[in-house]
Amino acid sequence: MRIAPVKIWKDGREYTAEMINVYGTHDDFKTTATVFYGLYEMATPEPTEEKSGMPVLAPGTMLSSGNVIINGEDYLTWGDTGDVNAEIFAYVAGKLGLTIVPEITEPEVVTES
Repeated sequence: MRIAPVKIWKDGREYTAEMINVYGTHDDFKTTATVFYGLYEMATPEPTEEKSGMPVLAPGTMLSSGNVIINGEDYLTWGDTGDVNAEIFAYVAGKLGLTIVPEITEPEVVTES
């Protein structure tokens, strides 16, 4: 899922993460769940090269990762909107201070008949 760009320092260099992925790692189905997240560079069709000689991460490379625990009232109300996937992305992004960027879709073409 796309996020507003965020700068991440890794291996002595600043990178920009523009994607987040979230994976469930544990859920007791009662009170708590743990999810793993990864923040990634935006994948592009062609890798970029840097002239300074410093290594460049391949497009789509994970820049940062960790775990987020959802529990208490947050766990009990998780999924109330009917879309648990969208909610967990929003929850993790909120905990990390990130902003989800809505996917751009093609406008629907309506023709009169």
